[in-house]
Amino acid sequence: MIFRHRLLSLLLVLQMVLAIHLMAISIDIVAEHVVKVSRSSGIADSFYSIHMQPYHKHLDLNELVESDLGFIRSYPGVDFASSSYALPMSDRVFSSFFYRFVVSEQGEKDINAVRAYFFGVDTDGANALGLKIRAGRNFYPSELYGSEYQPNTQFAKAMITQTLALELFSGESALGRYFSGVDGPVFEVIAVLDDFIAEPQSPYGKSAFLAPDTVVRKFRYYWLNVKSENADMLVDKLREQLVRRNDKRSVGEPVSISQQQSRVYERDFELIKLFSSVIVLLTVLCAFSSYAFAEMHVHKQGASIALRYAMGASKKRLVRDGISELGLLLFLACLLSLLVYLVLRFSFEEFISFSVLYLLSAACWVLAVFYFSVFPVVSRSIKRDFAQSLRWE
Repeated sequence: MIFRHRLLSLLLVLQMVLAIHLMAISIDIVAEHVVKVSRSSGIADSFYSIHMQPYHKHLDLNELVESDLGFIRSYPGVDFASSSYALPMSDRVFSSFFYRFVVSEQGEKDINAVRAYFFGVDTDGANALGLKIRAGRNFYPSELYGSEYQPNTQFAKAMITQTLALELFSGESALGRYFSGVDGPVFEVIAVLDDFIAEPQSPYGKSAFLAPDTVVRKFRYYWLNVKSENADMLVDKLREQLVRRNDKRSVGEPVSISQQQSRVYERDFELIKLFSSVIVLLTVLCAFSSYAFAEMHVHKQGASIALRYAMGASKKRLVRDGISELGLLLFLACLLSLLVYLVLRFSFEEFISFSVLYLLSAACWVLAVFYFSVFPVVSRSIKRDFAQSLRWE
């Protein structure tokens, strides 16, 4: 019996328990990041951004941006262009808490705060991102603000994502409703947009809105929607001409939305590779341990196996019995893994976040590795031990 090797059996069980838990944690991390990097950004594939940073203190930034946008919009192949001080699908965004606002003499705010990302744009902001207006309308040119927002008697306008509309107004129609920042202006919702990812590393990254703000603050991102078969080449040439137009500012390299995603998800891809390697390493370790223990077991039981085979026991029966004996250890390891998981889950819930389904998946994978490692050892040993017994006689 396998329990004659008590110490080795105990070590194998503990190793399997540890391997199952580490594998479950690795599967959870890989699955989480695979889901994250597989998400659609919600932004059109034809979206490009160009960073503009003036370095001459006497440069009129508002006039410069207005001139640049006029040039960009007239450039062949550019469908829409806008500018903003923030960039979606990056960490170069700004967020704050916002409240549902009830228009009254008291100007009451809902106590439930919602964190959201905001982008100051002009009338082409949504079009540059390739977002569809699900309900409502775009900004009118007269609603664009060149400096400060006007007082609450004339509310600032906002186009909000579907996610933010749901969070602020709980599924009710958002059009014509109001929300406000902690100390900022009150916004009137004039449109509900498709969702897009404003900040990819944030759990509330799809809570976002566009507001009419054309004030240039030190730097600017130009947003372009380019429809061309040679879009990359077109945008590169556009950037070169922007550099020539004014030598008192720096113009960054154009970045497509796919390049932007690759950059912001670089760490996620590294984590996927790292923990996938951990899963492979644990698989090899489990296979080697199972193989070595099976070899030791059949070596000790060789005479008994040969005798049963000589007395007419079928090879299939002997293989099944051998795997069953060894499989009992794996069953104990899986059971102990589940018990350890339940104890840790209820005792340290904040530290044990992976699902029991990942634990069961890891256990099933270890079971498969165990079977394919042990089966050839047991199967091969039957004829080998029988032949050795004949030679001894």
